[in-house]
Amino acid sequence: MSLRSTRHTTTLVATGIVASRLTGFARSVLLVAAIGGTSASPGGQIFDVANALPTNFFALIAGGVLASVLLPHLVEYVSKGQRRQLDSIVTAALLVGLVGTVALLAGAPGLVRIYAGSWPADWLRLGTWLALWCLPQVFFSVAFAVAAQLLNAYGNVVAAAWAPVAANGVACGGVAAFLRLVPSGLVAPDEWTRTMVLLTAGGATAGAVVQAAVLVVPLWRCGFRFRPRLAFRSLGRIGDAALWSFAATLAGQLAFVVTSSVSSSAGARLTAAGVVGPSLNSLSNAYLLVLVPFSVFVVAVTTTKAKALVEASPQELERLAGRLLGFVLAVMTPSVVALVVLAPVVSRIIWNTDVIGTVVICLAPGMIPFALLYVCTRVLYAVRRARLAFVPQGVVAVVTAASAVVASALLPDEQVVLGVAVGVGVANAVGVGVALVLIRRRAGVRVGLRRLAHPAS
Repeated sequence: MSLRSTRHTTTLVATGIVASRLTGFARSVLLVAAIGGTSASPGGQIFDVANALPTNFFALIAGGVLASVLLPHLVEYVSKGQRRQLDSIVTAALLVGLVGTVALLAGAPGLVRIYAGSWPADWLRLGTWLALWCLPQVFFSVAFAVAAQLLNAYGNVVAAAWAPVAANGVACGGVAAFLRLVPSGLVAPDEWTRTMVLLTAGGATAGAVVQAAVLVVPLWRCGFRFRPRLAFRSLGRIGDAALWSFAATLAGQLAFVVTSSVSSSAGARLTAAGVVGPSLNSLSNAYLLVLVPFSVFVVAVTTTKAKALVEASPQELERLAGRLLGFVLAVMTPSVVALVVLAPVVSRIIWNTDVIGTVVICLAPGMIPFALLYVCTRVLYAVRRARLAFVPQGVVAVVTAASAVVASALLPDEQVVLGVAVGVGVANAVGVGVALVLIRRRAGVRVGLRRLAHPAS
């Protein structure tokens, strides 16, 4: 791919991500208006836990494997025209997604208790009801991820960047209908109706369906014709990498269980005390904001370079990895400064509260090491060192969980979520240090944080 073509593709991907983030913000604003975004609104807190379940369990079931481990093999199979292997991979992924989704639906009540065990009974009932409508997103997220990686292997990274815009549009439509049809979403959990659940949770799931469906046409145009194939013996060499990727994702999800439980419990106590403060949904909304520069710049560039990382020679890999890491520092440092300075104003404009802005200030600095670690793990997966990639991700999970427990034990309820946010940054800083050492000493890729003023090209 020529430099001009690469830049054009990167621009299209970045534009799609910007559009996705903007429509995501629109959805967030509508949700806060409909069901609240702080500890003052039980419905908002409960929906946040329920709607996080499909994201968390998609990551656990298949997210890490589909996002990182699978691409090198797909690139190989596409380049060699090995259609049977492609069909086997897609069949296996869809079956795992389907079986996993059915199992999660059966265990929905228990899942809600795991993430928010200290909630009152009426909160848990509504959480289970919402979860049953949200969890089918897992299967459609798997389908979308498989399609996106296939398109990447075929050299098309643009369609998948724009697909979430359609999903957000559908979800926004559901919440807009909620605002029009429901007198108020700021009611007690036992006052929620079937219509309220359908328009929030059902709308989110409908968006996931659309997100996967819109990639069918681009895949067809690439020449991919799917035929289910239940022959998985040829996938054996993916297994080891997949297990390490699963282990890394599991560690991250266990850490999220801890941070979710700590944050939701603090929010529930604040609600009971009649105090408006940061809760789990405040943290989720803060993430929406702080991830914007990461998504627009880092994900866009890394996505367009993913295939090049896989196909690069050792010398080319060192050069490309170094430039990617330098690019991360160059774009994320001023972005984080801007986030910290503008967070109070932006929070008041978007969410009509200062609470989320305070969480953003605590969370934003950690996005620099988070973005660096993202690139480091992609480099390790590109050289098929999934075992090494597990180590820094495991370290991040342990430090994140430990810091959340410390925050819960030492801080007042109004500051617990702030402590969790700071702990996330500390964990990622430790993790990226470990990752850089492993890349240089164990993977043999001698990279450094060079060429800070130049984007990856």
